[in-house]
Amino acid sequence: NKWGLGTNAYSGALRWDKEVKVQIDFCEKYPENTLLLRFEDLIDDLANSLKNVCRHLKIEFQSEMLSYYTKKFEFTANKQNQNTTKAPDASLKNKWKTKLSHCEINNIEYICQDTIKKLDYPLYTNALQPTRLKRLWFKLHQRFVGEIQIQYQLKVAPKLKKFKAKN
Repeated sequence: NKWGLGTNAYSGALRWDKEVKVQIDFCEKYPENTLLLRFEDLIDDLANSLKNVCRHLKIEFQSEMLSYYTKKFEFTANKQNQNTTKAPDASLKNKWKTKLSHCEINNIEYICQDTIKKLDYPLYTNALQPTRLKRLWFKLHQRFVGEIQIQYQLKVAPKLKKFKAKN
């Protein structure tokens, strides 16, 4: 996924870690009502992952579930759900390793290392704390570039869209 407006790996990691910790806390508080399912587990063993989901939901597993992507969907695909109509793609599991720099991975692992370990993911760097100057830069970048991007999407992009539609 993209980081979001103005977001960099550092601020994206802060948000991810906070959101995932809330989910983990909920799972621990209500274990009978939740099922922790990692993307990698789906990719590595779709059949057993789906069987676990069915068991949790108390529904019968059907082998057709494994070929869900061959069926016609009753929803309109958009950028948020476009991959749900496709077969599982194992290359997506490690895409981050080539898309992110070593520095970005280090920053993410520094912030999220406890959560990463709790979810049984390995660390790929030493997870060293970025310098104060870098942390300041990340925060300023998030605040100012993010605001510029938000204003662009709210004010400029709609006008450009209307202009293009007329011409």
